[in-house]
Amino acid sequence: MTWVNFPFGRDLSGVELPLLRNLPPNPHPQLLSYGIVAVLAVGVGLLAQGLSRRILALTAGILLTLCVLAPLQVSLQQPAILRRLVVESRELSPIQRFTKDYLPENYGSLADIPKGISLNTARARLSTGMSFLAPGWYMFALGVLLYVVYSVTRTRRSRKLSAATFAAIPLVVVALSIVRPLIGEWYFYQAIAAQAKAQNAEAITDYRRALRYDPWYSEEMGVYAAIGDLQGNDSGDSPERHIFKGEQLRKAGQYETAIFEFERAALTPGRVGKVARRAVAQTRYEYGIALYRAGGIGAAVTNWQRALSSDVSMGYVLPYLAQGNFELSRYQPALEALAALTRITSHDTLLANAYSLTGDCYAKLGHDADARRYYRLSLKTDSIDNHWALSGLVGKTP
Repeated sequence: MTWVNFPFGRDLSGVELPLLRNLPPNPHPQLLSYGIVAVLAVGVGLLAQGLSRRILALTAGILLTLCVLAPLQVSLQQPAILRRLVVESRELSPIQRFTKDYLPENYGSLADIPKGISLNTARARLSTGMSFLAPGWYMFALGVLLYVVYSVTRTRRSRKLSAATFAAIPLVVVALSIVRPLIGEWYFYQAIAAQAKAQNAEAITDYRRALRYDPWYSEEMGVYAAIGDLQGNDSGDSPERHIFKGEQLRKAGQYETAIFEFERAALTPGRVGKVARRAVAQTRYEYGIALYRAGGIGAAVTNWQRALSSDVSMGYVLPYLAQGNFELSRYQPALEALAALTRITSHDTLLANAYSLTGDCYAKLGHDADARRYYRLSLKTDSIDNHWALSGLVGKTP
């Protein structure tokens, strides 16, 4: 069952959500995942309850811990997961607007995506992470509650021990999960206050402490850019200064120079280099869109390919890459990009558009039977105002 609902990419089930590592670019069943550990805990608890009631209570505590840990992991402990969720939410509407601008046969409505999500506080991240939890996690929580009730009824002689077991393990996990993010948040706002008072040295020190305590800030480009701004021109070739310059150039639309600055920072080992490499990929993606709109489709496709090769988790580049290759009459690369897109997304409108463009590619290649099959699949996936697929079926392909 679906546990985490990704707006663009493939939704995650309990057996695909890793327990002790970041989400991989292509989700797949994990040996040590929430679902598998939960099944093992239930099996051990039920089979061993005849030997010891304490094992039943212990497994109930483990299940309750898994239930509490999932939203904490998504929101606070593994920022890569929450960042992908938020980025996919932000990029979904631009993809659909791009489709409406350049493929006017599709008159489907835009998705209603919330704007202006603030993630600077642990509370905001927890609230945002919880909003992406799917019914599978809620069903798991209900099952855990029933298991706990069953465990209590089976351990009447040691209810105090059972209650302590149920409460202690989750409380320890919650405490370990939120203490460091809260400390990091405190240092982050101390840095902002010091920056407002022009106490640059103190602000830099507090920003670095926030980086050390909270994994979210350690992967947030804005924090490194703030440090680079405070360092000024006297910092020499510090990676933070290059990130600050690159961010300013990117906002000004000077993408090539921005990429150069980010690449200089990307040579630095550690997390700052990782953040800079992600910034390079994002800038190439934005540069590709600007080039496409200016008529430089070939250069746009090159930048999108390089962005995707640098960061394979950027699945939202695939619709642009497929469309660019199609317009360049590179139908086989377009089909490969579309196949990758249909493997990772579960969004109906995006899937329908991908199937329609696949039909267009096959029509251009003269494979009419395959083209009709994908147009019908597009209509089956999204039949409301899907003029793109309808026009393809009657022979009006681009």
